[in-house]
Parts: sequence; C-alpha cells; structure tokens
Amino acid sequence: MAPVQYETDEEGVVPGKTWEDGSGEYSPSIHTQVYQLNIPGLADNLISDLIERYRYEDSRKDFVETKHPGLDLLIVHEEKEMKEVFAFKGKAVMHVRYYGNADINSVIENTAEKIYLISD
Repeated sequence: MAPVQYETDEEGVVPGKTWEDGSGEYSPSIHTQVYQLNIPGLADNLISDLIERYRYEDSRKDFVETKHPGLDLLIVHEEKEMKEVFAFKGKAVMHVRYYGNADINSVIENTAEKIYLISD
C-alpha cells in the first residue's frame, strides 16, 4: 500500500546555548517519516494510525486539524518544546516530530514545502 517509505532522524547541538528549563545543552532534533501511497484514499487512515501510535496520552484533544492551502490535511500537536505535524497531499503522507525552540509555523511550512515535492 505504501511502496515508498523513508524515515530520518537528525540531531544537533548548539554550543553555549541551553534548554529553557536549564536541563542541559540545547540539542534540537527532528524525526521524519514519509510514505508515498498507491491509493491516496488511505491517507486519512494512515494518519489516524500514526497519531494512535505516537501519542502519549489517551486523549486526541491536543491533536488539532488545521487548514493549510498547500495540503489536503494538516494535524498539529504542540507540547512545550515538542512540535508534531501530520500532513498529506496527493499520495504523500508525512509525520514530523520536532524537539526544539522553532515556531510551529516554521515546522508546518517546512513540512508543506517538502511534501509538495513528493506528492505526485
């Protein structure tokens, strides 16, 4: 159903900068999963499955569906330094989990830009 699948993990360290809570050296990270589906109609179900798999709590209330002009579906989740984006366009589905101080809009726009390139 998803013949093309990618998963990446990236981490970095910013010397001289610490997390806002003082827990150590600032080390942002991003985990990305990309799926290219054979059948675009499966995207909703895949996103629901990904949310179920990666959520920490029993509630879905913190996962908010948001409109974006370049995406067929966008769901965001924020919790302190953790920002999470679930998106699809055409046949492409992406799940991005970012830990760091970047704004959620930056994570959304970067996700939308990347998914556009693989959506056909």
